[in-house]
Amino acid sequence: MRRIFASLTLTVFAFLFFPWPVLAGSCQCLDVNINDTSAQIQTCSFPSGATSQQDCSVHNNTTVNSSMLSECIYYIGNNCTGDNSTKDLISQNVTCTSDNDCGAKALFAGIAKCINQKCWFDNRALQAFQNGTVLGRTVNFTKPKLNISIPYVDFSKASLDADGFVNIPYLAEYFVGGYKFAVTAASMIAVIVIILNGFRITMSGGGEDRNTGIQNITKAITGLFILWSSYALLYTINPDLVQFKILKVQYIKPLPNIDVIKESLASGTTETGRNGVPIFKQYDSQWGANIYGSLEKVCDPVADSVETTKESTVCCTNIQAAGCGPTSLAMVLASYGITVSPAETAKFAGQPDFGRICNIGTNIGLTISKLDQSPWPTFSGASVSKAKAYELLASGSPIIFLCKQCTGQKNDGTTRTYGGHYMVLTQIDANGLVSVNDPAGTSATAIVNMTDAQLENNAGFWYVHK
Repeated sequence: MRRIFASLTLTVFAFLFFPWPVLAGSCQCLDVNINDTSAQIQTCSFPSGATSQQDCSVHNNTTVNSSMLSECIYYIGNNCTGDNSTKDLISQNVTCTSDNDCGAKALFAGIAKCINQKCWFDNRALQAFQNGTVLGRTVNFTKPKLNISIPYVDFSKASLDADGFVNIPYLAEYFVGGYKFAVTAASMIAVIVIILNGFRITMSGGGEDRNTGIQNITKAITGLFILWSSYALLYTINPDLVQFKILKVQYIKPLPNIDVIKESLASGTTETGRNGVPIFKQYDSQWGANIYGSLEKVCDPVADSVETTKESTVCCTNIQAAGCGPTSLAMVLASYGITVSPAETAKFAGQPDFGRICNIGTNIGLTISKLDQSPWPTFSGASVSKAKAYELLASGSPIIFLCKQCTGQKNDGTTRTYGGHYMVLTQIDANGLVSVNDPAGTSATAIVNMTDAQLENNAGFWYVHK
């Protein structure tokens, strides 16, 4: 028997550690055309005998669409590593229809791509997905500390899921631990009662003490049966009765700081925009100098320069400097045929808790949610996905867009970049080029068009309608 066991052990050891030849495999490259940045997936197979370290670099600079040169920038596959491991994308089985469903929903740090309706993350994004790092910021979850320690209560770490919800398990774990402790304590008490009444019966010599001891033991055993069978009984009635579900709280996405616009005050800046959406400029002298916020003092660009770069309780900047949000809202409202100006929308959004944060920017989603309290109560709106925004644009509806380190084309073909800035998307053409009403910039410096790739750098899309 020992010889058989030894032979089997040696066989298993040899099988595990023998340098077997590696079978041929394949990985995928996400090719990006150098000329137009359009992406498509190409498969490159490992040559016979290649290891899983074989990269896709041999696929670089190959011809795509018979004319365009491509460069393989991401290696797709859990076992496909290239010459630069930061380029490897790893799937987490998160379904998607666009990159926003992977990156913008939870705003993970790093690369998050939607490929074949599945999200793929690079190492940094995957770490963010698993550990709760959002927009480069670590979300720290502090476990609660009990003043009185209870056995079986061991709190685990809260987590941030792919849909942008913080999963808080503490209350559920507290009830589960408390239930286990109660069952254990009651069982110990019942056993002690049985033992004591067993001695009582033994020492009684018969009579009333014996009957009382038997009754007490019967009660203890009955109690134990009910206690231990209660879980099965409740589960039979309704499985949800024994499920302590964790709390889910949506993580509020931090908005990028809004750029301070430098264009000087000017008059007569209202223009006729595309698709029936007028272009208002936040630096128009009709309203540009108006304070934007609930404070009484307008920030002086020189004397209050420090206050203009942080959340302030001293002064608020004016519409010219930071009114892109209400100006964009005014453009959308005016597209429905009503008479409205950025002065009115800024006054509305500038009320306490109506969206304006002096001097950080505007939470336009909060402003839109309070339209029922506005001078335009027949309007409402909501945040939409990028895919839904495109669908609405195609049907003729304008969309408010918050860019985040985004770049767009000006009239002369050159580009302009904003760190954080609200604009209005007015229409989309057959080639996917989106027309933009930029509330900042002159006719020579404003963004007028953006591509699909450029719109990836966003912090949200909003649809406002009657």
